[in-house]
Amino acid sequence: MLTSLFESNKDCRFEVFVFVDDTFSNNMSFVKLGARYKQRINIVAVDDSKIAGLPVVEGWVTSPTYYRLLASELLPEYIHKSIYLDCDVIVSGDIKPLWKVDLEGMAVAGVKDYYLSKCGRGWRNDTPNDYINAGVLVVDLDLWRKEGISGLVLDYLWTNRDDKSKVYYMDQDALNAVLLDKKLVLPERFNYQVDIFNKNHWFYYSEEQRNCFIEEGKAVTVIHYLGMKPWRSRKNFGPLFNRWEEMRRKSLWPNCRAYIPWKKQIKFWVKRTFFPRLLRHQLKELWFMPKELCLFPSF
Repeated sequence: MLTSLFESNKDCRFEVFVFVDDTFSNNMSFVKLGARYKQRINIVAVDDSKIAGLPVVEGWVTSPTYYRLLASELLPEYIHKSIYLDCDVIVSGDIKPLWKVDLEGMAVAGVKDYYLSKCGRGWRNDTPNDYINAGVLVVDLDLWRKEGISGLVLDYLWTNRDDKSKVYYMDQDALNAVLLDKKLVLPERFNYQVDIFNKNHWFYYSEEQRNCFIEEGKAVTVIHYLGMKPWRSRKNFGPLFNRWEEMRRKSLWPNCRAYIPWKKQIKFWVKRTFFPRLLRHQLKELWFMPKELCLFPSF
């Protein structure tokens, strides 16, 4: 993600803050990455005491998931505004338009979560244009500090942590609930969520919505690999996979691969051995790319 940010914005100078937990032991790779691109990367060790006990889900939600909620407290006072990026995104274009977004007095700006806005549980799809994805955010840190928004969001999580109808998607649900009337919805190009290309999702949308998504993709700034991750599968992401692969090769971690739990590996090989047709069907049919997207000149 950081390599793609620097590669796609060589005319910009960033001050990056990476929030880490107590398992982090070596920052030399980040030092080398910052030196390569002449960028400043700060490692911030986070005290988990404020979030200890909040729900975690193996392989999905960990304690660091909640760190974005503490940004206004963890970042220096001289920083008044920030862009938050999940680690499973690739910056594929000029980030300056996102930075220059006028928040219009709102506490946060983000792109609506396509799938959850359409098919979310409970209240999430009652206001389909307002439920935003927390993977890419523009944050007014001064307003967060002034109104104590971090505390309000954490209080919501603590109060409702056992109610799956309210916090099934943990910090993202809490952000949307607490900031119901204090969030600005951005164009899809700033958080281009690839899980829409799961056929089970794609056909939920009208032709007008699909065409809008395709047009937004032609000016995509940030690609968000929701759902199936490109480092775990070569499903038909087309140029979206190629963009991730390009940045992986350019990074300081070109040989890095995520650990795949042995249970998933066994499941894959059982399918391959006993249900080859089913496996081929899943690999070919569940994910796809519209032909229009495969023609992107920017990739």
